[in-house]
Amino acid sequence: MSSTSSAGTTDNQQSAHIPTLDGIRAIALLLVFLRHLLPPVDSSGAIESVLWRLQWFGWVGVDVFFVLSGFLITRNLLRDTGKTNTIWVFYAFRIVRIWPVYLLLVSVVVGSAYLLPSSPELEWLHERQAWLWFHQANWLVFLDGPLPFNLTIRGH
Repeated sequence: MSSTSSAGTTDNQQSAHIPTLDGIRAIALLLVFLRHLLPPVDSSGAIESVLWRLQWFGWVGVDVFFVLSGFLITRNLLRDTGKTNTIWVFYAFRIVRIWPVYLLLVSVVVGSAYLLPSSPELEWLHERQAWLWFHQANWLVFLDGPLPFNLTIRGH
C-alpha cells in the first residue's frame, strides 16, 4: 500500500530515484577521467602504484556506467508498461536531451579542425564529417575500417 504525500505523489513515485546509484556513477566517471587525464605513470613507488592501478581500472568505469544506464532505462520502460506511446516518449526525451550537446561537440571539433594546419587526419575528418553530423560515426568505422589515426592524448 502506498501513501500519498502532500504534493500528490505516491511513495513509489518518490522512490524512483536511487541516490546510491549517483555515487556509483560518480566513481565510474572519476575512473574514466583518471584514465584519460593523468599522465602515464609507472608502478615503482607507492603513490605511482596506486595511480597506475586507478588508471588501469578506467575501463571498469565505462562498463559500470553502461550497466547502470541499462538498468535505469529498463526499469523506467518496465515501470511505464501499459502507458501509451512509452517508447516514442522515451526516444523523444533522449533526443532532446542528448542531441544538442552532441551537435555542439561536433561543431567545436569540426570548427577547430578548420583552424588547424592541414594534415592527413584533418583531411580525413573534413571528408567524412557528414557521418558525425548525422550521428553515424560507428557505421563509418564499420564500413571504412579503423580510424587512420590515434585519438588518444599524446603520451598515452
